[in-house]
Amino acid sequence: MTESLPVTAYVRISPATFDPSRFAEVEAMNTKTSEYLVPALKQLPGLIHHYVGLAPEAV
Repeated sequence: MTESLPVTAYVRISPATFDPSRFAEVEAMNTKTSEYLVPALKQLPGLIHHYVGLAPEAV
């Protein structure tokens, strides 16, 4: 399914790196900050989607 986007749409990518041995800590931090960050993001005018991805093997 193709989604039509407004001409003002943009993508924001915020890459981060961390020691893979700290994956559990980073995942817990992501879960905790999502409790307040996701509701705030959903209030932004024009927000279409919000995605987060974590991978212990990502480099």
